[in-house]
Formats: sequence, C-alpha cells, structure tokens
Amino acid sequence: EIMVIPRLSERLTCMIFRRRFEIEAEELLPDISILRDAHMELKNSEKFKKLLKTVLAIGNYLNGSSFRGNAYGFQLNALLNMGDTKAAENNTKGAATLLHYLAVTLEENQKELVNFMDELPHLEPAARVSVVTVMASVNNWATGVSHIREEIHALDKIKILPNNDRFVEEFVEFIEPTVTKIRDMAKKLDNELKQLLLYYGEDPSSTKPEDFFKLIVSFASYFAKARKENEELQKKAEKERERERNRLVNRRPSDTSSVSSSIAGKGEFDDAIRELRSGLRRGRGRPVSKVFMDAQAEEPSTENF
Repeated sequence: EIMVIPRLSERLTCMIFRRRFEIEAEELLPDISILRDAHMELKNSEKFKKLLKTVLAIGNYLNGSSFRGNAYGFQLNALLNMGDTKAAENNTKGAATLLHYLAVTLEENQKELVNFMDELPHLEPAARVSVVTVMASVNNWATGVSHIREEIHALDKIKILPNNDRFVEEFVEFIEPTVTKIRDMAKKLDNELKQLLLYYGEDPSSTKPEDFFKLIVSFASYFAKARKENEELQKKAEKERERERNRLVNRRPSDTSSVSSSIAGKGEFDDAIRELRSGLRRGRGRPVSKVFMDAQAEEPSTENF
C-alpha cells in the first residue's frame, strides 16, 4: 500500500521539514523574544540615557578649547575608553580615572543612575544571541515552505488520491498561520534592531546588534568594578582622615592654624557636572543620535557639587 501513495518521497521530505521546523522554532522563538525585549528596554531606559548625557557633558567640558568641545553626541564605544582616561590630579573625588570619577559623582548626586542595568535585564542574554543566525534560520524556513507549497500544488493536480488522504489539508493548516507569523515577527525584529542602532548613533550596516549589546554589558561591568574600587578607596581615605584627626588633636593650637585644605576649587570634572546641572550646552543643534535628545536630565540640587 505504501508504494501506491502519490509522491511518497516528496511527502516524507515535507514531513521531515515540518518536524525540524518545530524543533528549531522552540529554540529560536525565545531568542527572538529576548531580542525584542532588549530593544524595548534600551529604547525606553531613562537611566541609561541620562548617564550618557552626563558623559557627554564631561567630555565637552574637557575638550572645551578644541573642536571636540562642541560635540552633540558620541559613539558608544568611547564608553570603554573611560577606564583608560586618567582623572585630573586636582579632582576632589580622589578618582583615578574618568570612569571612577563618573561612578563616584553619580553615587553622590544621581544615585538612581548607578543601577542603570536594572532597566536592561534582557541585555546580557541578548548579547549572546546571533541575529545573523536567527535571520538565516528564518530564511531557511522560508525556502522549506516554498518547497512544501510546490508539493501541495503538485498534489492538487492529482485527480485520484487515496481515501482519507489529509496530507494537503494538514500542511496548508500548518504553513499559513505558523510560518507566516514567524516570518512577519522576524521581519519586524530586523527593522526594530536597525532603528535601535540608528537611535544610538550606530551604523546598522557595520554594527551587529549583539556586538552593540555586548559593548553596553561590558561598560556596565567596568562601571560596577569602578564603583567597588571607589568604595574601597573611600574606606581607606576615611582611615587616613581618622589618623590625621588624631594627629591634629595632639598638636599645639598655634600649629593647627597653618593647616590648610589641600583641595582648592572643585576641579575640572566637577565644573563639567555643574555645567550639566545648570543646563548649559555649547552650540545647541542636531545631535548625532536621537538618544541625546530624548534624555531629559533632571535638575537636582547642586549643593554637593
């Protein structure tokens, strides 16, 4: 009886494709969902946008006397260089690098921003997903669907089919709602990721979404490390101050009058943050990416700056 089944080989090929599709879809759909969630989180994260705006203000201040001082934005890979940029020796925070200074400044004045990754819970898993692989799988499915459609078309031309042959009917019911839905979902995702890259000033033709996500995850890791090192430095400094207080207590009153603060002024980075708080900007104009327009900085008290 098997030998009389029309186009048996082609039917088996279609059945194998369907089973393989079901297995791959179970693995791929969660990845698509993670990428979409990461896209929405980065698009809507106010904390991350405000953090970027603070970095931009500091950079513009430090480069105020050069053409770089009028920047409207920056490529986000610059975030990874902050840990290599030494802070000014006279900065009042005792920070070793620009990244350490950013961490301690946010800790003191915008504490809600230090945990910016709380608004980006899907970013790290999204950084492990290859968008190219996802799209390749979807394209392979589309090719397989085309073959199935050809087989359905061939079977429709056969006038005499075995009784109770529901092959055509079942595959039509399977193809239309499932594959079309996933294809549309993937197409929408691809467009959303390209728009996200453009939003943050990146070139979709040369930047992979997963590399972009990894960049931010790496920055978050370096930032967290800088915060920890700042805490250790603060504890050490407190011990030094305690020893200094004890030493001064044992000195004569006439000697203490000559003691002056080693801190003169607020330093370059403090001035940069003050500039941000007062809303000053050099050369207002169109930013290189929309994220710097969307980041609306709050106006907290500047008494601690």
